Parts: sequence; C-alpha cells; structure tokens
Amino acid sequence: MKAPLHYWPMLLSGTALAASDPARVDSTDINPSLKARETIVVKGQRVEQKLSDVSGSITIITEEDLDRQVATELTDVFKNEPGVSVTGSAGRPQNIIIRGMGGNRVLIIKDGVRVSDGFGADDLNDKVGRFSFDLDDVKQIEVAKGAGSSLHGSDAIGGTIVISTKQPEDYLQGQDAYLSSKILHDGSSAKQKLSATGAARLLDTEHLLRLSGWQGHETANYDESRIPADLDGLSASTSSRFELNEHHLLRLELDYFEDNARRDQGPREVPQPDGKWQVRQYREDGSQKTQGGKLSWEASRLDNLLADQFTWSLYGNHSKNSANKRSLLQNDLLSGYPRYRSERELATFIEERVGSELDIRRDLSTGAFDHKLSYGMELERTNHERPVDKLSLEEGVNQPRQSAPFSRARTDRAGVWLGDVATLGRWQFTPDPAHGSPVAGADRWQPWRKPQLAYLPEPGYQLPLQ
Repeated sequence: MKAPLHYWPMLLSGTALAASDPARVDSTDINPSLKARETIVVKGQRVEQKLSDVSGSITIITEEDLDRQVATELTDVFKNEPGVSVTGSAGRPQNIIIRGMGGNRVLIIKDGVRVSDGFGADDLNDKVGRFSFDLDDVKQIEVAKGAGSSLHGSDAIGGTIVISTKQPEDYLQGQDAYLSSKILHDGSSAKQKLSATGAARLLDTEHLLRLSGWQGHETANYDESRIPADLDGLSASTSSRFELNEHHLLRLELDYFEDNARRDQGPREVPQPDGKWQVRQYREDGSQKTQGGKLSWEASRLDNLLADQFTWSLYGNHSKNSANKRSLLQNDLLSGYPRYRSERELATFIEERVGSELDIRRDLSTGAFDHKLSYGMELERTNHERPVDKLSLEEGVNQPRQSAPFSRARTDRAGVWLGDVATLGRWQFTPDPAHGSPVAGADRWQPWRKPQLAYLPEPGYQLPLQ
C-alpha cells in the first residue's frame, strides 16, 4: 500500500476524454445561480423534486462543493453547514450531529441503502463511527434537518443524510470513454490521497471503475497529548449499466472500503485490579472494512395507469470494525522485583444487512391539481454482533479478566409508503401516509406523516426590505 503512494509527488492529475464533446446548450441568458438551483433534484423525500420546489429545511452539497473544500473527511464536508456538526476526525470515529441530535438518531442513506450503524457510549458512537465510504464517489449529499421518521423509520428522528454516488452516465455524457486521476493533500492530518476513475461504453452497456488509496496520520487533539496513529486505506467501486430496451435497464453496483490505523505508543501506565502498572510496550491496530452490492431493475417512460417509472432493488452489505490492543506491563513494587504482564483486547463490531425495495413513481393531473405520487415497500434484515475477547498472561499463566460482550441482535424492518405532492399554481400540499414496523419484536408502528401546506415563490424572488 505504501510503496506506490511514496511516489505521489511525481504523479500529475489529468483527464483524458475520448469522442467529441457532448452537445452544448446556450444558457447565456440564464442566471447561473438560478440555473444551478433549478437543475438540482432532491431524492431523499421519496418524491423527486427540484430544490426550488421543496418546502422544508433541505441543504444540498454538490460534488463541486466537495472539490472546492478538498474534502477528505466528514468534518470537511459539513464544516460550513449551519446546524450540522461532526464529531471525530481523521483516524477517529466520525459521526454527524444535526441540531443537537446525533448517534444513530441521524439516518445516513447511500444510494438507497442505509449506512451501517455506529457504536459507543452516551450515544456518541465514539468506538465505531459511520464514515465508511469514499467522498470521491459522491455526486450529491442531501441534508434534511428535521425528523424523517414517517418516511424512513425511527432511526431518522434527528434528520436524514442522503448520499448519491456517480454513475457511468455522469462521466460519459455521450462519449465512449473517460479517464481521470486526482491527487489530494490534507494539511491537518498530512493525508495524501490518489484516485483514478475510468468509464467506458461497450455496445449497449456502460461501466465505471474507481480506485482510491491514501495514507496519513491521525489528526492531533487540542493539547497534542495523544500519540497520532498512522493511517492508510483504500476504496474500490464499480457500477455497470445494462440497457435491455428503451424502457428497462439493469444496474449492478459493487463497492469496497477499508481504513486502517496503527499506533505504537500509548499511555505510560494503566490501572489494574492490583494497582497501577507501567506500560513498556504498546501496539494498537484498528480496522474498518465495508463491502456491499446492489442489483437494480429500473423502468422509465412506462405510460402505465399505475406507474410512469419504478425501481426494484436487491442489496446486501457487510461491515466489520475491529480494535486490537496489545501491551506489555511492568510492576516493580508489588513483589519487590520486576513482574511482567501481557495483555490483549480484541473488540469487534460486525453488521450484516440484506434487503429489497420497490419504489414506484407516477405523475398525473386531477382538475387544476398536478400530482407527484410515490409509493412502494421495503423489507430489510440486519444482524449485529459485538464480541469482545480479553486475554491477560503473567508468567505464562492466564489471569482472570472480566469481559461483557454484547449479545447478538437482529432487526427486521418492513414498511410501505404512499407520498403525494399536489401542486396548484405556486401552492403545494403534501399529505404523506406511511406505515411500517422498524424494530423487531416491538409492537410499534410508524404514524402518519403530518400534512404540509406551503407557498413557493417564483425563483429569484426577494422579500422587500423596510
């Protein structure tokens, strides 16, 4: 991993495009800011809408924003976003807090699939974070600052983060091939990152492959009392689009993410049942690995009574976080001569998720009202496992240690939803009934979503100032 990264300074970032540029549209008479806002489509509210037509507190972070910020961590992404903060930093668990609510109360969805949960004390997820994806893959991030339980379940009570990644058509845009590379450097963590992207069209299929690798150091704490860990990692993702006919296509997505941290120095002394012991040797290895896949059947322009378009997907992912601590301890006071104790602790957090979702869209008009209907269902099963193994040896004899690993847990979710955005002129009415059971073994059902009534002013309208 480190050998090729050693030669990063000699690499240049470049882009090679095959075929001619796609057709351009004359937009000289359009205000650039209004044009950008009009072309942004919000997907996280189940009904696709332009950002200017959405009623509610929703913020969009585009890929251009990420490039300007040279974002390599979640802290970079949301550092300028009001009401949103991120705990942790490079080499530490990172979690999103929206208006004071964080932990697993903030739902993170990536390409329609939930990102794995975090784990820690006081709802801070300070043991296992939720940053398990590569920002170079991101096309758009939607931040909904408000409860979204009726749409996505009880784990969205603090807010919703919806992440959309780039697909082959985003790069090709009428071309036959695309190739690019990029180098990033983050001064706060000395992280160097190299990524390469390739896309190609073969007959009626389109394919995308992205590879990224990085190395650096853990961001130091305020008083620099913690020894920074050495970091390295890699990310690989692929997406293929198979066009069956003018109305139907299949899409296959696979991704892998790995982030490793190693620390060779730790505390000078640690408490033991028989007093404090000096630390002579210390080694801590942390690893975060996530792999997943998704197969989708997409249909569009159906002109059917029940649906204009639909997406049916099957998905699964596996996430494993491990922290392996090993130390050699010494105590000269207990027996009047040096005594040595070897300790090891291996803590693992494993999450496995499989599920299926059917999302149906229909646009229609009834009298003076225009409707955007969205309905569907989802089924999902998630398994959690948090084993903790502890070993303590003194003079080759295993010492008794207390260990309290978590029991295995399984969560089954099933839900149906029906959403409608009814528009009359500049007025918009949103009744959204949803029903589902998000927690296994619990007799709880999601309530109906409160209807919303909003007036949408014309784009570019400004309130008069007194």
